[in-house]
Parts: sequence; structure tokens; C-alpha cells
Amino acid sequence: MPTEWAEGQALGFEVRVRPVCRTRKYSSQQSGKTIREYDAFTMEAVSATEDQPNTLPRHEVYTAWLAQQMEQIANLTLHQDQTALICYQSTRSFRKRNTRPVSGPDAVLRGTLSIGNPEEIPRILDRGIGRHRAYGYGMLLLKPPGS
Repeated sequence: MPTEWAEGQALGFEVRVRPVCRTRKYSSQQSGKTIREYDAFTMEAVSATEDQPNTLPRHEVYTAWLAQQMEQIANLTLHQDQTALICYQSTRSFRKRNTRPVSGPDAVLRGTLSIGNPEEIPRILDRGIGRHRAYGYGMLLLKPPGS
């Protein structure tokens, strides 16, 4: 693992994420609790209008979601044309013991990114990407680009 990082340095990566969006606009009631977290792909479809229907495939929505997360958290630039959705499934997780499970997307993406702020790399490697890091999502695995 390198100890020094350079601005603009390209790296290969793989990450398992739960690409979700939180909103109040489309909240609904289920079991007496307000649900405000949705699959990013579902949110893209819900926010589409008749004038502009959602025609984006799942991998493009997830890649755009990941690009936004990387930019906001660590000033990383995702090469969206070099990023692929390797695996997708809908999984259930339990937030608290003896509660109803929550379903959501489980996706593995692989591609290339560029470093914008080298000082942020150790922090992002420690922190991870996305909201569900406590459930084992978001660990960024780095490798040489193109491998």
C-alpha cells in the first residue's frame, strides 16, 4: 500500500456499496414509521416526469451516485466511462435486534478514480463510502489502474 499519494494520480478500485438516497418528498408510512431512504435507481425513476422519463440503466444511476459520494467526501474524481457494476442484488438487513428487516440495494462497482486531494486518502480509506458503512459497505479497495 503506498504511503504517499499525488494529486491527479489514477487508481483502480473496487467497492461494495448500498446506493441509497434520503428524501422527505416521497416518504410513506409503513408499520407506523416514516421511510425516507430509497434505492438510488428507484429515486431516479420516481423523480422522472412524463416529459423526461427515466431511461438510465441501473449501472449508470449507481455510477453517478458513487461519483457524487466520492466527490463530496474526498474530492475524488470517478472515471465514469471506466466504471462497471460488477454485481447487484437486493438484500435485507436488520438495523436493530428484533426489528423488521430493511430491504435495499447491494452493489459492487469496479473502475478507476483520480485523486483530487492527496491528504484525504487516508481518511477515506478509514471512513469508507456511503451511509451503510456500519453494515460492511463502503470499504474502498485500491489497486493499480487497469488491473
